[in-house]
Parts: sequence; structure tokens; C-alpha cells
Amino acid sequence: MERFDRRLHVRVSASDIERAQTLAGTLDITTSALVRLLLQLPAKDVAARRHVVLDLACANRLYRELNQWGYQQNQAAHALNRIAYYLRREAMDASDVLEELASVERQLERLRERADEIAVPVRKVAESRLLFL
Repeated sequence: MERFDRRLHVRVSASDIERAQTLAGTLDITTSALVRLLLQLPAKDVAARRHVVLDLACANRLYRELNQWGYQQNQAAHALNRIAYYLRREAMDASDVLEELASVERQLERLRERADEIAVPVRKVAESRLLFL
């Protein structure tokens, strides 16, 4: 018999414990053996149940991309506020306003393009059960 000298501590709900004990009892194994068995499931089997596994590198890439979206939105809002500031002080004429609005539109279009690239994959992740490594 293999000796297991490491421990894995997890926080679960009462219903999770009940399901684990029921499944372990059905399989005639301990809950520890059940967890070890589940940890060996192939990734394709987990993916078929619409689970998403995120490692630290993937989570960081998602964070950086979302941070970039926020930066672009902030830049667009800053440009619009700048336009409003100068319009209130009558320091801009129509051509200046149109030029600044075109700049804001370009920034927002770049944001839309980048958002469209990953919107569907991010939506799929958001709708899935997440497993973090």
C-alpha cells in the first residue's frame, strides 16, 4: 500500500461533502482516494463538462488585457473631458472640436477592435465553472 504523507486542505460546502461521501461510498473507496482519483482525470474530460482551468500565466494575461481596455476607456474619457473644458471656456473652435472628437473615435475604435478579438472567449470563460491552478 502506498503511503501518502502530504495533505491537501480544501474548503467545501456541506452539500459538496455529502456528494463526495456518497460517491466514495458508491465506489467503495475513501473520500481521500476519491479526491486522488479526481485529480487524475484527463483535461479533455474536465473540459467536456465546461470547466475552465486557469493557470497563473493565463490569469495574468487576462488581467493585462482587461487593464488595457480600462486604460483605453480612461484615455477616451480624458479626451472628452478636455474637449468639454475648452468648450466651456470658449477656447476651441469647431475645427478643433472635430479634430479632438476624431481622435477620441480612433481610440474607441481601437478599443472595440481589441474587445471584439477576445469577447467571445472571455464570455465562454465567464459562463464556465472555473478551476484555478
